[in-house]
Amino acid sequence: MYKFKFETLNLLSNSKRISKNNSIFFLYGLGSSSSDFEFLLKLKRINNQIIIIELPGHNSSFFDQKNCLMMFIRRIFL
Repeated sequence: MYKFKFETLNLLSNSKRISKNNSIFFLYGLGSSSSDFEFLLKLKRINNQIIIIELPGHNSSFFDQKNCLMMFIRRIFL
């Protein structure tokens, strides 16, 4: 498992580099966390790059009102 940082987001991947091709992104819902998808990173027979996004304020990450999930969504949407 490899960890990357993009602004305030932590990304987990099964590859050392982020690829432009054949990547599958996983976003978890309410009541879940990135650790629910970590079994995918351990699978050996996957030809695609798996990228799991840890959302701000989830999965024991630091919570800051400027970097909360709502502000993150506004930056993506607006």
